[in-house]
Amino acid sequence: MNGFRKIIATFFYLGMIKYAPGTFGTLGAALCYAALWYFGLAHFFVILGCFLAASFANIAVGDWAEKHFGKKDPGCVVIDEVAGYFLTVLFFAPSFITWIGGFLFFRLFDIAKPYPVKKCEKLPGGYGILLDDLAAAIYAAICLGILETLLQI
Repeated sequence: MNGFRKIIATFFYLGMIKYAPGTFGTLGAALCYAALWYFGLAHFFVILGCFLAASFANIAVGDWAEKHFGKKDPGCVVIDEVAGYFLTVLFFAPSFITWIGGFLFFRLFDIAKPYPVKKCEKLPGGYGILLDDLAAAIYAAICLGILETLLQI
């Protein structure tokens, strides 16, 4: 059972990459999005399903992951980045700008952690692991919306 939890928490071991595990977790989510887009499946409800699945998985394994890895919000736990990426792109039509812009903006705000993103990290267990990424995703989605609006002008 611990092996399955580790696969989920690290998003198929992408979080175990030594350098920039959050970026690799987000990249994994972005590649999943690209595959959905390629096959014509990047519809709102499919992306919503991906977001919800990653969020619920994060909450389900969050407490275990903190105990297993021995620290609060362990860097190797990247299922939260997956949820954050899918929330970032949820309300946008599939496009190259959505795909890459979502990745770049989400990483920017997940790393910078402006207020109140950093504050969300302090919540207990899986909620703290997840909610800072969802707050970063809201900032990223706002910027993505501004970018897409500017590109239409």
